[in-house]
Amino acid sequence: MLKYHSLSGADIASLLEQEKIPAFRGRQLQDWVYSKSAGSFREMNNLPLVLRTRFEELFDLEVPEGVRAERSSDGTCKYVLKLSDGNLIECVYLPYSDRRSVCVSSQVGCPVGCVFCASCENGYVRDLTPGEIVNQLLFVQRENACRVTHVVFMGIGEPLLNLDNVEKAAEIINKEMGISRRRITVSTSGIIKGIRALADKKSEMTLALSLHSPFQEQRETLIPAASANPLPGLTDAADYYFGKTGRRITLEYLLIDGVNDSIKAANALAALAKRLKAHVNLIPYNKVEGKPFRRPPEKKIKSFENALLAQNVQTTRRAERGSAKAAACGQLRYETSSNTKKENDVCFKGSQS
Repeated sequence: MLKYHSLSGADIASLLEQEKIPAFRGRQLQDWVYSKSAGSFREMNNLPLVLRTRFEELFDLEVPEGVRAERSSDGTCKYVLKLSDGNLIECVYLPYSDRRSVCVSSQVGCPVGCVFCASCENGYVRDLTPGEIVNQLLFVQRENACRVTHVVFMGIGEPLLNLDNVEKAAEIINKEMGISRRRITVSTSGIIKGIRALADKKSEMTLALSLHSPFQEQRETLIPAASANPLPGLTDAADYYFGKTGRRITLEYLLIDGVNDSIKAANALAALAKRLKAHVNLIPYNKVEGKPFRRPPEKKIKSFENALLAQNVQTTRRAERGSAKAAACGQLRYETSSNTKKENDVCFKGSQS
């Protein structure tokens, strides 16, 4: 049985042609799946029963099970989802006045090992398929009766270590869900080979580089994978990406009290940002249980930000959403079935089909 959400529209059309199913039925099917976020073929009531039965024989919609939902007062909601093999992932719905964004995971667990992050604590298990990535968006749409407008690959996992599946998911998100590639952001810890490969695809997606320190030695203490991806090669790869795509990168910088929040670090970051013509996104540290790190005092955060602005570096401070529910940057965690449970008071639409 084929995993429906891992197939492109062209794949589906070709298969239905082989089945001698009229093209307009294929368009109806795509509308149900991607516009109406249908979780089962039984919902597709404008399709003949015999056709719905045949689709059930051909395709697996692979709808994840909702295990837990944690909603913040600002509307941010973190979902723990169970995949068909029993593994658990997390995604986050971020509603704003002008857009509906979803932070998606790209792997089960994470192999990068950032010392400040919760995602790698239980290890790396496997890559997500394109369908498992796309299904996070569809799950959010079903649960919130909305249309997603923006996607950020900032959940569990390193997307550039699963590039083929991330790229295929982005193609489906773009062509089948109608979300512009320019509204898709891929956040990487700095995988040089992956950045160059993404550039060669002439991607229009926004590339966000999790820098966290402008000093190579310190980066290696914060991000173990940085030892294999040193700053000189990383900046060359960023230049290559810009040259191939014409898209400016964003430097993500997690501010940790007493670690990387000095004015010396701010000045070095400013020099690097100007060298790359990059935008800087400052992220005050979000508490992770069991980690020894702290958020800097507000005065230090502001001083760091002002040091960048004084050097004409385009800088924003990330809006803080969902930290109280462990749904913010660095707080998403690869859970196992032994350390999570389904909440009795949560009813998931996506689990009712």
